[in-house]
Amino acid sequence: MTRGAHRVPYGRGSASFEARDLEGREVTVLEPEAPGRSVDGDEAIRLALETPMGPRLRDLARGARSAAILVPGIDRVAAVGRFVPALLVELRAAGVPLERTTIHLAT
Repeated sequence: MTRGAHRVPYGRGSASFEARDLEGREVTVLEPEAPGRSVDGDEAIRLALETPMGPRLRDLARGARSAAILVPGIDRVAAVGRFVPALLVELRAAGVPLERTTIHLAT
């Protein structure tokens, strides 16, 4: 790596950039609210649905006659069996009947 290069964690690996690439740009450092705190998947889903950055799903869906959930295909790694039931609970809380909810598989 050259003298002005920096490497930062990114996903499971890292990304590198040159300091000169940032010249004239505003740079913001984002830190996790609770560094080192580990949350299991079900807890993370619950927290995301109960305390979203915007309105709750149940509030957005209130008054809807039907709903659609799009899930990734089998070639993607996703915890569909963990998050879809939680989404259905939120939709039912909004008054969307289960029989009027369709799950679509994206491929």
